[in-house]
Amino acid sequence: MKIDEDSRRSPSEANDQSYSIRQPGSACRSAALSHGQEGRAADSPPTGFLGLAFPGGNGQHCAWDEGEKRLKHAIRRVVTGHDSSGKAVVLIDGIAANVKVREGAGFVHSLLWVTDESPADISLSIDRADREIGVSPPARGTILRMVDFPPVTREAEAIDHQTLVAAMGASHGAATRARHPYMHRTRTLDYAIVLDGEIDLLLDDSDVHLKAGDVVVQQGTVHAWVNRASRTCRIAFVLIDAREPDSKEDRS
Repeated sequence: MKIDEDSRRSPSEANDQSYSIRQPGSACRSAALSHGQEGRAADSPPTGFLGLAFPGGNGQHCAWDEGEKRLKHAIRRVVTGHDSSGKAVVLIDGIAANVKVREGAGFVHSLLWVTDESPADISLSIDRADREIGVSPPARGTILRMVDFPPVTREAEAIDHQTLVAAMGASHGAATRARHPYMHRTRTLDYAIVLDGEIDLLLDDSDVHLKAGDVVVQQGTVHAWVNRASRTCRIAFVLIDAREPDSKEDRS
C-alpha cells in the first residue's frame, strides 16, 4: 500500500468530517483520529476493523461488531520515514486499521508493523501492517502489535485448545502440556510490555502475576496470558523470529 498525502496529515490538520487514507485497489477508507471514543464518516470501513465504521456527515452509519470494546481499543500509530529529498517526515498518523478480535477468547489486537528481513529495510514508504498474518513473524522478521485481554470467562476457558491455537496461526504448534486452553508457543524472542491493567503469565508449572509497567522477555517458552482481574489488560508485543533452543539448523 503506497502512502499518499492524505495519510501524512496530522490529527490537528484533519477536519471535523473525516480523515481518509486512500489505498490502491480499495475504496477510500476512514480512521477516526481522536484518541478517545469518537469516530467520523467514511466511504467504507477500513479492512481489518471487522465491521467498524463511523457515523458522520454523509449520512452513512455502520455498527461495531463487538461494540464499545473495539472502539476503546483504537490505537494511534505514527510512522516516520523520508521524502524524496531525504528529509524526515511523517508517513502515517492515524488510528491503526488492522484490528482483529480472537473468536472465543475475545482478545482484541492491532497489527502495527511487520518486517520480513534482517537487517530491516527502513527505506520503504508502504504500510507494512496492511497484510494478513498469524501470531508469529515472518522468517527473519518482526511483528509489533497491541493486544487487549478482557477478563477471562468460563466460556472462554472451555475453548478447545487445538482450535484456538490453529486460529492464532501459531506456526510452531500447540503446547503439548496444556494447563490452559490459551497455552501455546512461538519460535520467537518476545518483548511484552504491560501498559494497563493486570494479567497472569502461565508457564509449564508456574504463574507470574504482572501489572502495568512490568516487562517480560520471553524466549520461545510455552505460555498463556490469562486475565483474572476485573478489567481489560493491554500489552504491547514485539516478536522477533528466532532459532529453536536445541536446533543446529543453519539459517544463514
